[in-house]
Amino acid sequence: MGNRIKKIVQEFPKPFWVLSLSTFVDRLGSFLLYPFFGFYLKQRFAADYTGVGLLFTMLAVGGIFGGIIGGAIADKLGRRTALLLGLIGSAFTTLFMGFVNTIELFYLFSFLNGLLGDLGHPGRMAMVIDLLPAKKRSEGYAIMRIATNLSATIGPALGGFISATTNNYLILFIADVVSSFITAIIVFFVIPETNPRKKLIKIDNGEEVPQKERFGSSIIGYWKVLKDWQFLLFILVGILSTWIYMQFNTTLPVFLLVERGFSEGSFGLLLSMNALIVVLCQFWVSRLVSKYPPMIFMGVGVTLYGIGFVLFGFDTASWMFFVAIGIITIGELINAPHVMAVPGLFSPEDMRGRYQALSGWRRIIPRLFGIILSGYIMDNSSQPSILWYIVGIAAIFALLGYIGLHYITKKRFSQIEEQPSM
Repeated sequence: MGNRIKKIVQEFPKPFWVLSLSTFVDRLGSFLLYPFFGFYLKQRFAADYTGVGLLFTMLAVGGIFGGIIGGAIADKLGRRTALLLGLIGSAFTTLFMGFVNTIELFYLFSFLNGLLGDLGHPGRMAMVIDLLPAKKRSEGYAIMRIATNLSATIGPALGGFISATTNNYLILFIADVVSSFITAIIVFFVIPETNPRKKLIKIDNGEEVPQKERFGSSIIGYWKVLKDWQFLLFILVGILSTWIYMQFNTTLPVFLLVERGFSEGSFGLLLSMNALIVVLCQFWVSRLVSKYPPMIFMGVGVTLYGIGFVLFGFDTASWMFFVAIGIITIGELINAPHVMAVPGLFSPEDMRGRYQALSGWRRIIPRLFGIILSGYIMDNSSQPSILWYIVGIAAIFALLGYIGLHYITKKRFSQIEEQPSM
């Protein structure tokens, strides 16, 4: 077993493992704090549910702008620069959020936190593409997901313990700030810049030098991404797929507690089961499915989402809900690494950051509108369970979208030359 693990470690370069470790540290701080934002708003500012929803809307809107700017920075100034700016900037906005005395200022810094927090995301994702050859990227992103899920398993439990024993949410804000600075130190001192050299051009004396691009031109370069209709179709299908999966963390908890009489403890077991399966199985499943066409297996994954969520529409025994979560989790294991790796197949070498930035719309757009849409469906239906049947139908459309994308992109992906790792 030890030799097997050692062999796996040797398959990936050291900077990638350091990047994964830094991701765990950074996300641990986030998961210490973010699950308790709603409680904090209610306790500190007496916010209602609409007020809590507005908080996450501000984070999402900020994330849209942050991703666009961060993608341009990652391609123009470097992945490390984008990542460091995001880590340090979001640390300061998080600290201010812990000290402000009005909800209006809290919303303002939430927007800035979303902007700066997403500033480094395209750079981090582009680093994986830079460091790993195409055939290893799905496995690489699987390892990144394991790091994130470990932090998601530890963070909320630790954050809940701290807030319950101290009754002081400010400690959680400070802990998130500390984790961001620790991550920034790791990135600055250990992780090298991975941005490939710009295209060479000849100057007057015949010497070849890297082509320079103004930052404004880097922003304008998004127009080239927007003209890639195959990639935009991938984003569109991804938005639908993300909306389906996000029910797991938004409407499903409320539905099970209110409509099915689930206890908080039972739902906690569902979440723990999901996280444990991901941590134990994600890498091995990714290694298995990475050999096959990504669009087809993303279609399989979203189909499993649909089957799992439809089961919640039936008033059945509680153990069936654990089966449903198991089915959804298998879909997640199959789908998630491909979803993160495929933008690297679309993107030219000098535009990886910007492609990653627009790829982030797959998760940001559903966060902006998806929760409101799902809540509206449940509030205005005689049977709230109708949402799960609508989700099942949406999964069919997403499956058809991925099948279509498979045939549309088959020739394009087959022509991609595998690049050696750094």
